[in-house]
Amino acid sequence: MGGDDVGKPGGSFALVGLALTATTLEVATMLPYLAAVGLLTTSAVTWPASGAVLAGCCLVMILPALLLLFLRLVAARWADPLLTKLDVWLSRNSTNTLSWILGIMGVLLVVNTAGEVL
Repeated sequence: MGGDDVGKPGGSFALVGLALTATTLEVATMLPYLAAVGLLTTSAVTWPASGAVLAGCCLVMILPALLLLFLRLVAARWADPLLTKLDVWLSRNSTNTLSWILGIMGVLLVVNTAGEVL
């Protein structure tokens, strides 16, 4: 359990990366839900109406995932070759794209901070 698996595929480093990514995505997708709950608690809407609004909000949040699941189940034979091609393309180009994204984010951070520092 020491540091033997660090750097190996599926090792500790990959697990920590997965956990941090999942946490970031969870927080980002949770904020609209918390905002809706906050708005509902401060409104003068009765509890049955606020429950219906909250259920509608939850439906809107899970609808894209349900739609993708439905399309995957219905069009699996048609989608598999396209998804395989997309996987190959993303695997080939992801390093370059990630470099560009990080570079652009760095420039934006420097530009936004430069005004405050100077």
